[in-house]
Amino acid sequence: KTLIIAGIREFEIIQSIIQNSNRPLQVAGRIKKDSLEKDDALGTFAELPAIIASQQIKELIFCTDRGSAKTTISILEQLPVGVNCWFHFKNTLGIIGSKEKDTSGDLMA
Repeated sequence: KTLIIAGIREFEIIQSIIQNSNRPLQVAGRIKKDSLEKDDALGTFAELPAIIASQQIKELIFCTDRGSAKTTISILEQLPVGVNCWFHFKNTLGIIGSKEKDTSGDLMA
């Protein structure tokens, strides 16, 4: 299962990218970037560790921009072993990541 960490609009864009890719993903839902958002997200950054455990999450997709890099890095440092991370950079049409620290990365979509 996969969680997407993004705002509402970014979440919709990432879902569209995933639907048009050759890599099927089971998206469990969205984690809010802003705790003030009023919607049906599964939770916030603070709730992420509990959601990963309860939903048996194996992948995270972060929608990143310049302002969110510090927060993203702090989250990455706290993730349990076995959770793969992917990144969608705002205003792009791809999702990239790496499962191995010694590899240059993979294009998911």
